[in-house]
Amino acid sequence: MFNGCYHGTVDDVFVDLADGEARPRASLLGQVYDLTEHTRVAEFNDLAGWRRRWPMAASPACWPSRR
Repeated sequence: MFNGCYHGTVDDVFVDLADGEARPRASLLGQVYDLTEHTRVAEFNDLAGWRRRWPMAASPACWPSRR
């Protein structure tokens, strides 16, 4: 997902990017496990950051466009 983006009603993606790491949003209460365990976040339009987090295009939810 992209930092600051609303992603429907899937609570597992209510995280923010802080200091280069995913952090659970302070306003989301009641989660019984660490949301960042299975969630990765990248800044919008930061292709280098996206490639650092996903070195191989293995994420079916997001594909970078070709120029």
